[in-house]
Amino acid sequence: FDEEGASTLQAALAVNHLEAVRWPPGELPPATIEAQPVRAILLPDRGHSAERVAGLRRSASGQRVPVLVVQVAQSATIPELIRAGASDVALASTETGDICRKVWRMVRKGR
Repeated sequence: FDEEGASTLQAALAVNHLEAVRWPPGELPPATIEAQPVRAILLPDRGHSAERVAGLRRSASGQRVPVLVVQVAQSATIPELIRAGASDVALASTETGDICRKVWRMVRKGR
């Protein structure tokens, strides 16, 4: 995410009682942070997203949690992302509040 977009989304999630922790690009997130389980992973669509989702699904941290790919520029890539293992997808035009609702629903359902 760009800095402004990440901050906006992080604040919106906090308002909805969800703590968002940023993770360095190129690194896999851990399964727990400060003894708390990671409940969902948000991944910005920045090219090669299907491969990144598939890699997350093979990792210990991404096997059992929902993965939401956000800021998807072209709807034509959605089927590929879903086949790779994305739980849900949000287009670049999706409002921050709608992304929060998707995350909340995925966390509540666990998928």
